[in-house]
Amino acid sequence: MLFGKKSGEVKLSGPKDVPESVKKYLIGQKKKDASVVSDLKSVVKPDPKEDNKFNIKIYSETEAAVKEVIVKDYTTFDALPQLVYFEGTYNKKTGQVDLVEKKELKPSLRSPSTAKLKSSPK
Repeated sequence: MLFGKKSGEVKLSGPKDVPESVKKYLIGQKKKDASVVSDLKSVVKPDPKEDNKFNIKIYSETEAAVKEVIVKDYTTFDALPQLVYFEGTYNKKTGQVDLVEKKELKPSLRSPSTAKLKSSPK
């Protein structure tokens, strides 16, 4: 074992924007609002059985920040599954996407500066 890493262990990347093929799937197939989808982040890990295929979890960076969660990588959500909106796989080469909606995606996830203000009654 070198530097605390197990043999065969894969280094996981940190949070990134949702891949384009996955965004298109969410907007086109799942009929999610494009402005909300563009605010989401993702973490991935390679699928051990298939090249170019990745396991993906999609979450709201805003919600994570409000709950004071620092997202390090894919494993962050093992202990916090309630923050995941979509989970599944995507293939980088073919563009095939397979996601399960874990909880409802609402427009209120947008940052406060983009949220609409209620007008006060006269």
